[in-house]
Amino acid sequence: MDNVWTGAERLWIPPLGLRIGDNHPMAASRPDIYADGPVAALRRIAFLLERSRAETYKVKAFRAAAATILPLEPDEVASRVREGTLRELPGIGASTAEVIAAAVEGRTPDRLARLEEEVGGTLVDGTGLVSNHQFYLVAQPFLADQPAIVQAILAALVEADHWGAANPTEVAALIGPRMGIPVPVLQVALERMGYGVQPLADAVVAEQQKIADTFYGLGLLPKPINVRDAVAKVSV
Repeated sequence: MDNVWTGAERLWIPPLGLRIGDNHPMAASRPDIYADGPVAALRRIAFLLERSRAETYKVKAFRAAAATILPLEPDEVASRVREGTLRELPGIGASTAEVIAAAVEGRTPDRLARLEEEVGGTLVDGTGLVSNHQFYLVAQPFLADQPAIVQAILAALVEADHWGAANPTEVAALIGPRMGIPVPVLQVALERMGYGVQPLADAVVAEQQKIADTFYGLGLLPKPINVRDAVAKVSV
């Protein structure tokens, strides 16, 4: 994660020991305050440069600078900022040194602020394209032969869904390590999810039919598909 300085598995601690998160009221009222540390600032600038299609050497320069200071103790980096010796380190030039100094001092680097304003917004999202659904699939022959098993599985899913909706913290702690996702991050995602196993509504079937027709029109499907023919006849 770009907001963690992992040289010794620790968070970057800004001046005065104050860490200001995105939701902190001071962060909202003082956009000039920066608390994520120099590595995060350098990496973010590299990302935004890449997004803006800047010259590759510029992107590499900021990533190289981040790699140079990543293994260093924060106190050493702060000391070099005070003494003006950052540029003695390999891969640190005038521009990257300026960014590091600002971040160490808890200020938003000017270059980062400019890039965030110019290219830091959302490029595109799925608004207006298609709703986000998840589907359970079953082979029609298996459903015909073993309807009781399918019903039992659906009942268990409903029960698990209800428990998960009521206990997002426990769910995140259970599956976060297995997925390699930090538990707090996964908990936020889980709390935003919709829960509940439901039969496919007519509106959802029509939506999926539109997608299938579009894929067929683009030549991605060899023949037309009738989505309703694939809907399993089971109760939830």
